[in-house]
Amino acid sequence: LLLLRSVKAKTQFALGCVIYSLSIFSQIGVSVRLGEDGLSGAWTQVFQLTDEWGMEANWLVLHIMIDVFARASGMMLIGMSLFRSGWLVRPIEARTVRLCFWMIALGAVGSSLGVAWVISEACSPWAVILGNLPNTIVTIPMTLGYAGLIICLDQWGSSKVLHLLRKHGRMALTHYLAQSIICLSIFTVIPSELITRSSLWILLIMIWLLQLCFSQFWLRYFKMGPAEWMWRCATYMRWESLRR
Repeated sequence: LLLLRSVKAKTQFALGCVIYSLSIFSQIGVSVRLGEDGLSGAWTQVFQLTDEWGMEANWLVLHIMIDVFARASGMMLIGMSLFRSGWLVRPIEARTVRLCFWMIALGAVGSSLGVAWVISEACSPWAVILGNLPNTIVTIPMTLGYAGLIICLDQWGSSKVLHLLRKHGRMALTHYLAQSIICLSIFTVIPSELITRSSLWILLIMIWLLQLCFSQFWLRYFKMGPAEWMWRCATYMRWESLRR
């Protein structure tokens, strides 16, 4: 991605869509290659940690690796192109807001169709893989729709809640990594039988409130979050100032 920073925005967007589409082809490929029975066996081998690991499991792991790489890299390139083109910073017009709602509606319909089909197939591994196709296809327009509405809210709103959320967003990478570390640490210590849906909601709210408060404190003294600072230093290959 660093090598593609100076590429034209249109080229970045097209390349991002191509890389992202690898996830779609991978889902189709692994489903056709293994079939319903083979995919079910591979799913058991990989996710239930059985001692026997056959070729089907290797195909499934390869698909998961391609899926993660394609989604992350593709969406990052698309985001880079939208920033370079000015789409993420230009004023939002009323017609753009309507387009955002239509893209979100398209994404909701596509995702719902996939979920409905998975449920109708009793949530079998084969159905889970193929049922994710509609969601994968509509992820880009749905994400752009949400991004447009968030930008609109940021440009038009000025409440205290938005002020808190803006600072929280400036440390998005730091908070994302912190959430992963906190949850992994907690779930390693707490027995699984004690974890309930209500306790997960309580934990989610507590982490969010903690990070909202931490963002206000941290950004009083520093320009950006620690993870954002390290990412920027690595991107520009020079030492960036962190303190205000």
